[in-house]
Amino acid sequence: MIESLASPWSPRRLALAMAALIAGNALYCLLYTFLAGRTESVWQAIWWSVVNLAPWLLAFEAGKRSRRPLLAVLGGSVLSLLLAGEFGAFELARRLPGAALTFALLILVRRHEVRTAGGAVALPLPPERIAWVAAAGNYVELHGGDRPLLLRAPLTAVEATLKPHGFVRIHRSTLVNRRRVARVRTADLILDTGHSLKLGPRFRAELTA
Repeated sequence: MIESLASPWSPRRLALAMAALIAGNALYCLLYTFLAGRTESVWQAIWWSVVNLAPWLLAFEAGKRSRRPLLAVLGGSVLSLLLAGEFGAFELARRLPGAALTFALLILVRRHEVRTAGGAVALPLPPERIAWVAAAGNYVELHGGDRPLLLRAPLTAVEATLKPHGFVRIHRSTLVNRRRVARVRTADLILDTGHSLKLGPRFRAELTA
C-alpha cells in the first residue's frame, strides 16, 4: 500500500484517481444535503470537491517528486484559495487540516524504504530483465520492460543490490547490465536494445575490466 503511494503516479493514473475522488465526494455531498433537507446542485457539489480535494492530491503528487515537500503543500494551499476565490483568515484556517494531512502522508512515504530484512533493495523486476538503471531524484528508473519502472530508493543502494548480478556504474547517475552492452564507444555505449548511454571517463576502466 505504502509502496504504491510512494511511487510517482503517471498522468493517467493521477487523472483517474482525481476523477474518482471528486465524483465520490460530490455524491456524498449531494446525499448529505438531501438527508439534511437542503438542496444543492450537482455542479456545486463537484466544484466544492474540486476546491477542497484536488489541490491536496496535486500537492501530494508534487511533494513525492520534490526535495522540499513543504513547498508542495504550501502550493496546494494557495491553489485551493485561488480556486475558492476567498482569502480571509477563516478560509486559510479551513485549509490547515488538509495541509497537515498531506504533509504527514508525504513524510510517511518519504521515510518508507523498500528494503528487505537483509538490507537489499526489493526490486520489482528480476535483475536479468533489467538493462540499465537511471537516477531520478529520490527514485531510480528501472529500464527493461515496455516502460521504465520507478522505485523509491537511492542509486547507491540499488547498485549494491545489482552489483553481484553483473551491473556496473557507467555514469554518476547510471548503472548498466554488462550482459546487455553491445558496443563501447569513446563517450557512450550501445545496448542490445539499441539505446545509447553516456559513458563517464572515470567509469570506463570498470566497465572494460
